[in-house]
Amino acid sequence: MMGKMLKSTRSDSASNFNMNIQTLTKSKASQMKIMEMSFMILALFLFFVMVGLFFLASFTSDLKDRVNLLYRQGTINTLVALSGTPEFTCGESNCVDLDKMIVLKGMTAGTGADYRNFWNLGSLKVIRVYPSTTQQECTTNLNNCNTITIKEKEIGNNEIIDWTFVSICRKESTSDSFVYDKCEIGRIAAGTVEKK
Repeated sequence: MMGKMLKSTRSDSASNFNMNIQTLTKSKASQMKIMEMSFMILALFLFFVMVGLFFLASFTSDLKDRVNLLYRQGTINTLVALSGTPEFTCGESNCVDLDKMIVLKGMTAGTGADYRNFWNLGSLKVIRVYPSTTQQECTTNLNNCNTITIKEKEIGNNEIIDWTFVSICRKESTSDSFVYDKCEIGRIAAGTVEKK
């Protein structure tokens, strides 16, 4: 009987050993499948990250140009409306009062009422186009000049200049004290600072 028991124990341990080997083999195969699956998921994740970075780079590549275009459109809109503002107008449409421009120039250059940042522009000038023969900044004598700089371009800024034609008028008097409006052709030039 003891011999039968020993035989059955040996056969049980041999079958357990075979089962352990089969289980170990299946376990290694399962581990390999899990590793293959995790590498596949990692590769898929990296692929989608790369695709996302590509689309992000292509979207943001012209973002600076879009921002500059929006700022420039804002400058053009301001420029169109500027000749109708009380600080500029002479009472007619597209007409700029030259005497107001001289006063406004003094207000932006002085320490009093500061208009430098009143308009969201890089620079602002009123330029007499016709009849004008000299390229000179106006101070007090309005006959020998053609430019009134209301806001200077800041040093180091790159600007895109846009302009619109206007009438530049001022009060003149004749020798017999008759007062009239003397109008000339001019333009308002505004600069948009390019964003870097």
